[in-house]
Amino acid sequence: MAPYKTSSGAAPREILIQRKRRLYAMQTIEDLLAKEGLQHGEPFAGADQHIEGQLPLAIFDDTEYESRNPEGWINKTPGAPPAPGRVAMPSSDGNFAFQDCLVVDHNQQHNSFLVQLASDQSASGVDATDKPAQHWVPRIRLYFLSEDPFLYAKRVVTAHQARKEALHAMRYHLCVDSMPADAMHSLSVEQINRVLMLALNSKVLRERLSETHPLVNEAITDYARAMNKITFDHAARTRASGVAGLAMVPLDKSSLQKVETRQVPKCASVAVAAYSFPEKFSSFSFLSLLTKAEVIAALVKVRAECNKVGKMSLFNAWYTKSSTFEEFEVAQNQTIDQSGNGLRDNWVTAVQLAFKSSFKDVGKGWYNLSERNYETYCFSKMKSLLAVTRFMMEDTLRSLVLDNHAKFAAFVAAVCSAKVTVMDTSNVQVVYPTATTASTQKPPLLALELQVSDGTMITCKTDLDSIVPRMLAIFDKAISATQGIPQMEPLVMEAIAWAFKPTVQSVHPQDPQVVAWRDSIAATLTAALHPTRQYIAKVQAYCSWLAVDPAAYVEALQAKSEEPSLAEWQSDINKHQRELGAMQAALPSSVNLGLAALQLGKIRDLLISKKQRLIRSLKEGLSRVPRRIVAAVAAKFSEVEKRLRLKPNTIEEVADQRQFIESLPRKVAELVAEMDAAQGWYAALENMRFSLPDEDAREKAAGEALPFRIDRFKEAALATAEAETKKYEEAQQSEQSAFQASIADLSQAVASMQSYTDMSAATTIADEVSSLAARLKQAEKDATLYNSREALFGKPTTDYSEVKKLWETFEPYQQFWSIAASWKEHHKTWMHDPMNKLDGEAVEKEVASSVRTMHKTGKAFAQRGLQAYAANCDSIKADIEEFQKVVPLLVALRQAGMRDRHWEQLSQQLSVPLKPDKDFVLSKALDLHLMDHLDTIQKVSEVAGKEFSIEVALDKMAAEWSTAEIAVLEYRDTGTCIIKLDDAVLQQLDDHIGAHPERPHTQHT
Repeated sequence: MAPYKTSSGAAPREILIQRKRRLYAMQTIEDLLAKEGLQHGEPFAGADQHIEGQLPLAIFDDTEYESRNPEGWINKTPGAPPAPGRVAMPSSDGNFAFQDCLVVDHNQQHNSFLVQLASDQSASGVDATDKPAQHWVPRIRLYFLSEDPFLYAKRVVTAHQARKEALHAMRYHLCVDSMPADAMHSLSVEQINRVLMLALNSKVLRERLSETHPLVNEAITDYARAMNKITFDHAARTRASGVAGLAMVPLDKSSLQKVETRQVPKCASVAVAAYSFPEKFSSFSFLSLLTKAEVIAALVKVRAECNKVGKMSLFNAWYTKSSTFEEFEVAQNQTIDQSGNGLRDNWVTAVQLAFKSSFKDVGKGWYNLSERNYETYCFSKMKSLLAVTRFMMEDTLRSLVLDNHAKFAAFVAAVCSAKVTVMDTSNVQVVYPTATTASTQKPPLLALELQVSDGTMITCKTDLDSIVPRMLAIFDKAISATQGIPQMEPLVMEAIAWAFKPTVQSVHPQDPQVVAWRDSIAATLTAALHPTRQYIAKVQAYCSWLAVDPAAYVEALQAKSEEPSLAEWQSDINKHQRELGAMQAALPSSVNLGLAALQLGKIRDLLISKKQRLIRSLKEGLSRVPRRIVAAVAAKFSEVEKRLRLKPNTIEEVADQRQFIESLPRKVAELVAEMDAAQGWYAALENMRFSLPDEDAREKAAGEALPFRIDRFKEAALATAEAETKKYEEAQQSEQSAFQASIADLSQAVASMQSYTDMSAATTIADEVSSLAARLKQAEKDATLYNSREALFGKPTTDYSEVKKLWETFEPYQQFWSIAASWKEHHKTWMHDPMNKLDGEAVEKEVASSVRTMHKTGKAFAQRGLQAYAANCDSIKADIEEFQKVVPLLVALRQAGMRDRHWEQLSQQLSVPLKPDKDFVLSKALDLHLMDHLDTIQKVSEVAGKEFSIEVALDKMAAEWSTAEIAVLEYRDTGTCIIKLDDAVLQQLDDHIGAHPERPHTQHT
């Protein structure tokens, strides 16, 4: 046998095959048989019939020499050529000679082949109407040209030798059986009794074998034959003369030892037809797997594991209380997963370990676990053993699936066996089968619960439409759990490279029995769920209660009129209380519906709670009416109280408080009348046994006590007003004395301002001037306040006109020093800060304002004879006016509409690179002599300003149009559309069209 893959340096398979072909072609069967000591035609004498005492050679054929099965020799595919060979055929002289032939068919029952001789085929070519002669021949007479000739020759020699030995054995036993036994010494009575005692050593045997004479006679006969056999064997070995039959048994010592002697059976046996035990045993040993202790041990272990699997449960059919379908589903899935994992892990691993532990000490041969060649493995008995194991596992899986699914179908039928009649939500009749007793009756399998979905619908928490598919999914999952279990071949023969991992076949989901159970379960569950659907439909009559929003219901009731009357409130509340009582009697907490126990507790509590909330909301709505009355009145009382409790901080507030207290009796009487209107509503709530909230009760009690509370606060407020009037009058006198002294101080400070003429200390003087200005402003306010309070106290007003005169004298000083101090800082900022941080228009306004102020203050100082001040004003004014000349340049360069394109335009026209960055300042612009090009710069700036105004206007228009909505409608059946504009949109369009009828036309507009 040449390997398909050869190692490096070895001859390729094709070369080895070619060498074999040449070797076989050089041999002839006749020469090979002659080398084995067989003459021409000798082996096949009597091959088909008894000739000269010969037996058929075919019955001694040893199939161990067969290298292929019949299908390997003959290709029965239509159109395939027959296999060439040589067959031993009888010749005219009575011998057998090999002739060329074609093998065309095979009979497996008789192990014979149909051959067509080549000579017959050539002879039939003379007449095309004659069919070639065909002969059935045994395998021992047929040699295939592709067969190993040496092996075939050895096969023929072995068969020939076996026939010869069988013939000698038959003659030997014939001689022994033919020897007389009358004169032989027989068994004594003592020996016979001892044999009977040992044979009948139990009571059962003694009772059954009352007649022992046939057995005793058989034992005596066997004893006599044994004695004859001993005598014959001695004579055959010594070739003693006078012993009849030795001539027909030409055995030497070696041949005599090969003759099988009949062994005394250990146990009694029954007679069977004669057969060749060695041949049968050899054939059985060759085919049977039970010839090795390791095989038997492995099969016992596999059977034990299969028996364990057969006791597994794929479903969990045990329960003591109702459970939700999700819990039931989880329990079933867990059981199925555990079973599936047990099959894939525990069972497969246990069977694998059984093989490995049983064959761990077995080396090369039929049961080699370390075999690497797949073809060798296919010819080994290990493959057959693993096939038997696969059949055992498949049979176990099928029994497991069918038994468990039959039990599951029966379980579903049992839990759905009750007959349920739904009369009403409070009347459900459940009739169980007559065989069910109180002790055997189990609770419903499923515990279903009603829930509220979408806020207004009463539905089952578990979708009823999904129960049947999900139950069938559990049913199918159990089948799926038994599929995909790996076969033992790849797990045991790990040394072989497997292209794929075969699996053990299980029950198919479309198996007729499985389909019948599935349909039965679906029909049973559908019928059992029908009462549940009926009951839920009756409960759904209360869905309208869920749709009611208590707050919205109360608002709708209040919206029927401006304010519902007390009678309308009471009528609506009584109606809902009657409906609540009827619902409590109609809905139980739970109901038995056969397959399922429907839990209504939560939905019942929800409906009751909903109705109770509605009733309470109505009562609360009713209670809000007097509450609003009391709250409104209490708010008014609170305002009165707040006003009375307010402590006056000035004499003005004291005067207002006196006036309010005088008008209080009339206001309190009006509020008491409003409070009395709420008492009828409170009486109705008390009759309804409605307990007011603590806050409402407190507000009610507090509202009734408010008039008395106001009286107490009124007396206290009057006393406080008297005391405060006296206190403020005394304080006013003291403050006025101090105010007169402060006026004198201010007069001196204003007079001293004439001496401040040093411009180097402008900042310090400006701070002092600012502080003095604040004091003069406060003095003006204080003078006005004192005069108004003197009127409240009933005293004549004091003349404080001196304060106003002081401010008129001081104001020129304040304006001068303010501008003098800020000019230096502003001038530095405007000249040296980045120009992009300056506001040109603001600078222009401030410079113009400063010039006017300096001119005005200079004239005032000149009129007073303060020449130093006048000169300082002129000096600062000259500086500002000098700077005012460059302000137009700053305004032009800081135009809001200036863009990069404008700066580039200026740079081109002025031949000076201009870039508005952080280094571009006004002083630099003056250094660049930009004042010489002011007209050019102003023209560009003016254009930029106009473009900027257009941009602002367009942005505003775009913002207004971004929120406008325009409707595009189909125009009749024309296939076109029209635009529909609202009046506001049309007005906006007209405004925008006429907003700027004329625009400057530039390349950027």
